[in-house]
Amino acid sequence: MTETVATDQTLVLDGATLIKAFNLLGDALPEGQWRSYSPEQQRFLDLARTYGSVVQGLNGLPTEISHSDGPLNAFLEKHGFPPLFRPFTNGVGVAAVLDMLVEWAYGAVPTTIRCQDGVTGVKRYPAIRFDCGFQCYSVPGHNRPLVRLSTKDGSAVWLLMVESRPASGLELFETVFKAANSHSDAYDQVYSSLRVPMLDVRATTELNWLLGLSKGTYGISQATQAFRLRLNEQGARAQVATALVARECVSLGAELVLDGPFVGWFTQSHSSFPVASFYAGYDCWREPQGGLLG
Repeated sequence: MTETVATDQTLVLDGATLIKAFNLLGDALPEGQWRSYSPEQQRFLDLARTYGSVVQGLNGLPTEISHSDGPLNAFLEKHGFPPLFRPFTNGVGVAAVLDMLVEWAYGAVPTTIRCQDGVTGVKRYPAIRFDCGFQCYSVPGHNRPLVRLSTKDGSAVWLLMVESRPASGLELFETVFKAANSHSDAYDQVYSSLRVPMLDVRATTELNWLLGLSKGTYGISQATQAFRLRLNEQGARAQVATALVARECVSLGAELVLDGPFVGWFTQSHSSFPVASFYAGYDCWREPQGGLLG
């Protein structure tokens, strides 16, 4: 599976593999409580604690745990994903994957959708049309209906038009979760057919908002998710891999950057007396010519 970085328009986050991997990682670390360093981390902790048991009951979420990147990347490759783990030491890594393939219950036919996308102007996009096999629901705070697409195995694909793009993957998940749990039984307008654009999403996202989340002396140092989604007249397929690593003695807070002039000095091993004191202005911020020995 060849992955590309998500575009500005595309936004993805799978909460199932993320929570599954996170809880497995927590179980592998020493006893203690997770400590958050940002509002996003705390929001995620609340979700993981509340719905961990629900995620545990989902089907088809195989996992792998290891103290090195090799077995984890081999596990991902076995499931059709590229390597997501960078080499690490003094830590634990967890991978969780999802591969969900569904076929439409009553079929669909190829067509097109003509619309203005705000970038290229009016354009026709490949789409599919349903004459049956879909239901519409009302969602508080949304003017457009929530659509449920039925599948042969009883699973479903849900679609909801929104006014604006969520600000982050975590906000996307929260929006989806709220809609999934607050929709009404029926929409007040009846539709005879439905057209939906075909989809081909390939994204690899660095979940940087999770970095530094800590438990005891361990902190999350790697957090990545690979996401692929395809939707056509036959059905839909979602493939997701989540990679998490927690290392001991990693930096657990925000990064400190010396982004202005500063003073400095040396000390010798047996003395605290300042040697070779200096003030480093912007005029000397450059790579040393010839290295340290030239």
